[in-house]
Amino acid sequence: MNLLLVAATKNEFDWLGNPEGLNYHQLISGVGLLNTAVNLSRYLCQNKIDLVMQVGIAGSYNPSIIVGSAVTVHSECLPELGVMEDGEFKSLKQLGLIEDSKIYQNGTLINPHVNLLESAKLPLVKGATVMEISTNEERITRFKENNKVDIESMEGAACHHVCLEFDIPFIQIRGISNIVGERNKRNWQFAQPMRKVRESIENICKSQLFR
Repeated sequence: MNLLLVAATKNEFDWLGNPEGLNYHQLISGVGLLNTAVNLSRYLCQNKIDLVMQVGIAGSYNPSIIVGSAVTVHSECLPELGVMEDGEFKSLKQLGLIEDSKIYQNGTLINPHVNLLESAKLPLVKGATVMEISTNEERITRFKENNKVDIESMEGAACHHVCLEFDIPFIQIRGISNIVGERNKRNWQFAQPMRKVRESIENICKSQLFR
């Protein structure tokens, strides 16, 4: 199997280490939606890949998803994409500018590979992909109430969209480094949650899917 591991930064690969007994290609996509969409698309056009695993850190909106843990992302949304009118935010779905398709279902990017998600043996969550890291309490509350999201990253939706477009199986596994809104980096964790990500990757590779 031609497996591609994708992370936004070299640091995330350093914290991840080398999953035991795994041969894989590696792509540092760069931070953010645009970098990830462009660089992942280019890589998939130039290489035969059977499975994409996106890994990295993320912030948690959900108090039950604690710092130092890891999760698997079932669906992604773009909570900033839309318009603010009369004090109310309206998404592209609400504006009628996005239709259900193989890419979007009710305005979200859903990973359809259920067996793959289950093989990670981690909690399944909904991700929010943002251009600006959330620090404002009003913004955080809006995302939680309007979008029912559990975690926040800057690249997840790009990987979901590209892989759905290319019809390539994929999974996004995130280590929880911080609570969304917490800017004191002394309270953040990196190595511990990424070890959890590595353990999950190893669980997937030991599953029936890789036999």
